[in-house]
Amino acid sequence: MITYEQFCQIRQMHQTQKLNAAQIARHLGINYKTALKWMGCDRFTPRISDSKPVLLDPYRGMIAHWLDAHDYTAQQIYQRLQEEGYTGSLTLVRNHVRQTRPVKRPVYLKLHFEPGQCAQVDWGEFDSVPFANCCLSH
Repeated sequence: MITYEQFCQIRQMHQTQKLNAAQIARHLGINYKTALKWMGCDRFTPRISDSKPVLLDPYRGMIAHWLDAHDYTAQQIYQRLQEEGYTGSLTLVRNHVRQTRPVKRPVYLKLHFEPGQCAQVDWGEFDSVPFANCCLSH
């Protein structure tokens, strides 16, 4: 499925730059057949997806609440959903959890300093280092 912007690019490349479908497809990173199809269209008509009800729909709020409260795996959520009467597949749950899981933030803080603004020292300890056949005289 392409966007309106991509449709305009395809039409512009074909009409003004006289590029063929293969060249347009390569430039935009789309399939050759897609470029060919849209080159011949006068108007952009977005594809309307048929939104069928999914078995998971009644449980979406519950899943969101569980994910906000704890870092559950999709398997754990699937087991809890089965206790609530869910009869769908684990794959459906995994896909939904993957899309809705809150984004994890990095657990570290990156510090940025200007040159000379900050210094860091790592302290360490070690025993003496033996030197073989070495005599030090003062």
